[in-house]
Amino acid sequence: MPKTDFTPFKHGFHFGNNFVNKIISTSFGKIESRGRCGGMAYAALDYFFSGISVPSHESKDFPNGNCPPDGSLLSDYIYERTINSLFTLYSFKFFDWTVQKDSEKSIRKSVGYKTKIEEFSKLKKSIDMGNPVVLGLIGARKASEITKNHQVVAYGYESDSDNIKVYIYDSNFPDKEVILESSSYDCTFRSSTGQEWRGFFVQEYHIKKPKYIDIDTKITREETLMRYLVKNIGQFPSNIKYLDIPK
Repeated sequence: MPKTDFTPFKHGFHFGNNFVNKIISTSFGKIESRGRCGGMAYAALDYFFSGISVPSHESKDFPNGNCPPDGSLLSDYIYERTINSLFTLYSFKFFDWTVQKDSEKSIRKSVGYKTKIEEFSKLKKSIDMGNPVVLGLIGARKASEITKNHQVVAYGYESDSDNIKVYIYDSNFPDKEVILESSSYDCTFRSSTGQEWRGFFVQEYHIKKPKYIDIDTKITREETLMRYLVKNIGQFPSNIKYLDIPK
């Protein structure tokens, strides 16, 4: 079972994707996203590849008891990365694959077929090199429902002649390992959390240095004693239980 060092509990955010924002104006009107899944996926990888601990905040630590409020440094950073995630070289696939009609008579044109033949090989190659990737999950079937699509981080997989499994960090389910699974006779992917997806594609991602740090740690050594100084420098309460401090 190939997996990278990325894990949802250690490298994913510890609060859920409960943001609400209007991002895009179209002929259908304003498209209101159900969250900032792309931003949370991109930001999580920013921290991972930078070797910086992801912010330790939980939902209870925010004034609204939910997610970082608009105007806060963390919220603005995730929003910026959301915009970045929506305007990449391959983002057109969100629209192209959404309106693609799945046909039993022409399975080679289906989103599921393209996923298994083209995109899964890209995923495997990256994960085999130790690099988690951002996936664009396709759930919508028409342009006006484009926000039914989703973005996650894939960090592991399993495959044989009968089944495919992909291990993901889904920002809608913090601190939980979620599995996408599809059998050889099925073109859809079912999530261990209950959702069904038509397929997925590997998104383009470029690392950016995280703009928000919540905890500053300093280590001093005194003969056989090691001291850890932990200071909250963020805008909200922090939780040291998520730090890798030897006991």
